[in-house]
Amino acid sequence: MPDHQKEEHRIFAIECNRPLVMGESFLVATAYNTFGPYWFGEQFLLTELPKQALDIAEFRVTPARVAPNLSMVDAAFVFDGVLGLARSALAKRLMQAFEKSGNWGVFNMKFDFKPVGIEALASCWVRQLYHDELVQIADRTESPTLATELNKLRSLPVLQPK
Repeated sequence: MPDHQKEEHRIFAIECNRPLVMGESFLVATAYNTFGPYWFGEQFLLTELPKQALDIAEFRVTPARVAPNLSMVDAAFVFDGVLGLARSALAKRLMQAFEKSGNWGVFNMKFDFKPVGIEALASCWVRQLYHDELVQIADRTESPTLATELNKLRSLPVLQPK
């Protein structure tokens, strides 16, 4: 992973008024920039139902010829973009749920992103939820601090059914 001038990550629990449609879901987002004017964002969307899934999206903000001064582009700007990508991915999931069930009620779903810490993902790890997906995020992210935090989860014990 390359060094970045600025880099941060955020973890969100996805709260939904109909939790049985997506299950326990999370968004892991990163924002970082290189030593030039380029900013990057990553979105890792974890959904539990109907089966565990990981959606990944990445984007880059580059200076335009018309507006080369991107002083308004910062980590908050990138996180807004990542949240937009996540909303779009969730909308696609709702469409898929509707196509399978024909239930118009899925369109009445409301969801929000609640900031949480790494502890939420540690809880998932201990309960054997998202093991493969969290390893994939750790291996794929360009955020060294996120990768380090996720790799520490591997040393946690897991609950074993009797």
